[in-house]
Amino acid sequence: MRLTRPLDHVFDQATKLKVLRVMSATMAEMPVRKIAASAGVSHVQAGAALSALGREGVVSRRAAGRALLYRLEPENALVARMLVPLFEEERHLRNRLGDELARGLEGVARGVYIYGSVGAETEGPGSDLDLLVIPAARGGRGIEDRLQRLASDVRKDYGFELAPLVLSLPEVKARYRRRDPLIVAIVERSEPVIGSPLSEEIAVGR
Repeated sequence: MRLTRPLDHVFDQATKLKVLRVMSATMAEMPVRKIAASAGVSHVQAGAALSALGREGVVSRRAAGRALLYRLEPENALVARMLVPLFEEERHLRNRLGDELARGLEGVARGVYIYGSVGAETEGPGSDLDLLVIPAARGGRGIEDRLQRLASDVRKDYGFELAPLVLSLPEVKARYRRRDPLIVAIVERSEPVIGSPLSEEIAVGR
């Protein structure tokens, strides 16, 4: 392992990053083909990345019959003190955003749904955070003030511009019955922050 800027050599390729992300999620031994499939890279790319990471001392391997099994080296200082905590934080980042949205709209929203590029996990650096907000039957009148405060917090903490779409549940149901493309897309692919999945919400009382 290098002591001088070791991350330059661990994170210098996207394939290494993808492989490390997969391996840090379980810390278990895995064959190269399983690592490659989970990381979305080729067997050859994964093998080359694992070899390079092995030379840096962060990955170890052992033979198991005719197979080679790889794992992150748990006692390595770089793995234990930097890589594992970093990927752990990354895995929880989305949940923390959801928790912040839920706290910000608690009591004034019946349902809150992330959709668009963030919901599809395809967002880029300039993406908005698209949010369908269904006001609560009571207390929904304060929702605009809450959204303004929440927009400021989300911008500061995550760099997203909040793009809320506020619709009552009857409006959502009516637009879904008309097969409004936007509402259909939200029903088919959105992430609930408050409330049941939107498909269940619109089915109630139909």
